[in-house]
Amino acid sequence: MLRQSVEGDVVWNEWHWSATGLEMAEVTVMGIRQGQISWARLYMEPVEQAGQDIDEAMKTITGKDQGVDRREGEAEQ
Repeated sequence: MLRQSVEGDVVWNEWHWSATGLEMAEVTVMGIRQGQISWARLYMEPVEQAGQDIDEAMKTITGKDQGVDRREGEAEQ
């Protein structure tokens, strides 16, 4: 487990799984009642080894370069 967050009766966990030829990222969200899991959601996907980094992905999604802070009126280079 990489990280965990608890808010009231909801627990979020971030996981990273790896085995020979397999690497997965996962998030679990669980509801707790009387000390037991009463419901859960599991979100998992393979890790892309040659995929975009976060800046490239945000540029693809938004069409904007997130890594550059430009002032209004400043010319782009």
